[in-house]
Amino acid sequence: MKLYSRGKKESMPLLLYMPQKQSGFLCPPGRSEQTGKSGKKQQKPAKSNATKSSMAPRQSNKRQPLRRLRGREVPGWQDRLDEEPEYEAAPSPKPKAKAAIEPERKVEPEQKPEPKLEPKLERIAPAVPAFVHAPAAVHVPTKGPAPMPVSAPMRRNLMYVSLHDEDQILVMDGETETIIDTIPLLSGGSPKGIAINPVTNRIYALNSSKHQLLVLDGSSKEVIAVVPVSPFPSKAVVNGKTNRVYITSSLLNTVDVLDGEANDLIASIGVGNIPAGIVINEDANRIYVANGSPDHDISVIDGWTNTRLFPDIPAGREPGLPAIHDEANLIYVPNFKSNSVTVIYGATNTVIATITEHIGDKPYAAAVDSFANLVYVSNFGSDSVSVIDAASHKVIETIPVGVCPKAIAMNTSANRIYVAVSDGIDVIDGETCKVMNKIITAASPSDLALYE
Repeated sequence: MKLYSRGKKESMPLLLYMPQKQSGFLCPPGRSEQTGKSGKKQQKPAKSNATKSSMAPRQSNKRQPLRRLRGREVPGWQDRLDEEPEYEAAPSPKPKAKAAIEPERKVEPEQKPEPKLEPKLERIAPAVPAFVHAPAAVHVPTKGPAPMPVSAPMRRNLMYVSLHDEDQILVMDGETETIIDTIPLLSGGSPKGIAINPVTNRIYALNSSKHQLLVLDGSSKEVIAVVPVSPFPSKAVVNGKTNRVYITSSLLNTVDVLDGEANDLIASIGVGNIPAGIVINEDANRIYVANGSPDHDISVIDGWTNTRLFPDIPAGREPGLPAIHDEANLIYVPNFKSNSVTVIYGATNTVIATITEHIGDKPYAAAVDSFANLVYVSNFGSDSVSVIDAASHKVIETIPVGVCPKAIAMNTSANRIYVAVSDGIDVIDGETCKVMNKIITAASPSDLALYE
């Protein structure tokens, strides 16, 4: 059988901690403060109640339709999985030609062998001693800390939501789009940034007020380690291939490096001023850190040597939470006070484009759909999400969402975009570019971490 398949500056640390209202991107001003500062009030079109009431939750058992964007059809992941390979039967072997003349064979009568007499053997049971003493146990001393227990694999299609004001982490099922579990932090920690390592089934939550990193087991949802980190940590990112966690500190202007196996800090790397957003290219083991005022640039860290690479990459004013296009090696950086998105080519660490046209007010975070080659940017000031074509670097769609959108996550398999708004999470259908569901939470989500 033959099988045929369809292959297809170093910156000085802050001596005085800046108050929240001066921290820019880290703590955006509220709507009342914006109105008081600006003389002119921007009137926004009223949203009709019919639009909100027409939102219906997605049916989980329904097959995802073809993705139609920009006049082209992109089959979903489920359609690719349903394809079966074609089999072709192997040709049957040809019979051998018989000889023209075969010599006759003489048939001799069979002779039966004479039976041989074998002596009978009797099995003798071995003698059993009266008392059998077990050997004494030998204690072998081990070097270093005891190994961590092996956790079960992390379940797919789950999203972890940190609620800073409620001191808890929510677990959302991506299939049913409902909250299935709540993880309270009994130590009174206020989780801000959150990251996951699907390889080791670990959840990392940053307690900004107590300057700690909480390590949770993904199966038991229990805190297994509390690691002190640099003051006022804001965001974290994980390299699952090296089992390293990188944490930005907005006070000391550093990035702490955590060994995920021993849960110990192994390095602290100096970066620009007030670092906040951070993203990693796991294949190249490069970490990109967004620095605030007055630097307004991107620091690059070599993950193999834990050193900062110079020069820094210029960006817009107050760069926010960046995202990376793994296949194209492009980093998209939303600039909070420039109303633009900077596009960086990771191979050369140079800026290749700056997108300003049709970008909303105060772009906050970015997420990448590498399958459809699209980039989604949440606009904090205009309550919208901009959709960017990664090929042309142009905005092709603007999606209205809830109030003050911040963190954003992309589920490529389900073609869903999750946006953290003031009262919950808006779910956007990637095919229709409309909000199709809303998940209400007790407080505004601080960060989102998704495992497809």
